This record gives sequence, structure tokens and C-alpha cells, in this order.
Amino acid sequence: MSETMAIQKCDTCGGNLILKIGSDTAVCDHCGRSVAVDPQDVKKYQDIYRSAQSLMRTGTMEGCADALTRLRSIDFIPQANEAAEQCEKEMERLRAAKTEKKHLKVGDDGKNTAIGLVIIILTVLFLLAAAVGIGFVIWRLIKGELSQTEAIVAIAVAAVFVLLLLIGKLRS
Repeated sequence: MSETMAIQKCDTCGGNLILKIGSDTAVCDHCGRSVAVDPQDVKKYQDIYRSAQSLMRTGTMEGCADALTRLRSIDFIPQANEAAEQCEKEMERLRAAKTEKKHLKVGDDGKNTAIGLVIIILTVLFLLAAAVGIGFVIWRLIKGELSQTEAIVAIAVAAVFVLLLLIGKLRS
């Protein structure tokens, strides 16, 4: 059989001839007739299949793309079609992993995580202190130690500082 076996048809019924790796006969997918395949072609197809399998094991996008090209050149072999599907899934997995890695890099613009953690802790402590301060102002208002105007001003100042802190944190 020649390089164009994929388009060769059965002489009896016109069905597609299918070759399995390791077999020296192609079988019609319609009537089941067997046709002998040149042993040199069988070896060539096996070499293409094995090299594609080897490229798939590299785990790289380039290796999978090259393997897929080779497997598609022997798409009249069912195992090659199955391997091509696996190769496409592996390429999709590699694309997803690459995209995820890019997202991780965007979020981690080289800042030291220890410094970031300290900043987060200080921010939380400041927010707690502001909440306690506001609570203290309200408590003094209830006890009658502050006028209503003084309490409103103190709460507004604390709220503005908290708001500015949160805006600054959101922008960074």
C-alpha cells in the first residue's frame, strides 16, 4: 500500500480499508475483506506511530503538536486516531496549565510574601482599632461624656481613615 492508504477503498465494496498497528493486512470497515499490506509500509506506519508516542511523552506543547501531525498522517489506523484524541486532550491540559500559570504570575508581581503578610496583619489590626475606637466614642456618647457633635466628628474621622485604608488596599 502507498502513502495514500487513507483514501484507498476496498476493491469489492468501496468501503474504507483500516490497518491496525502490528498487522500486515488492512480490513474493509464495510465488508470485512482483508487486503495484504506491503511489509515496508507496515514498518513505516509503526515507526510513525512509535515516534508520535515518544513525542507525546515529552509533555510539551511542541512535542504533542508534532505527534498530532504524525498521527494524523496515519489516521487510517484506529490506534493512531485514539492516540490523536489523547494528544489533543493533553494539549488542552497544557494550554489550561499555561493559562493558570500566567494568572498566578499576574497576581504575584514579585512581592515578598512575608512583607505582604505583615501588611495584611497591620491592616486588619488598624481596622480592629478603628472599630474599637468608634465603639469607645459611642460608649462615651451614651455615658454623656461627649456631645453628639463631637461623637459624629470622631466617628466620621475614623470612618474616613478606614475608607482610605481600604481604597489603598484595593488598588494595590
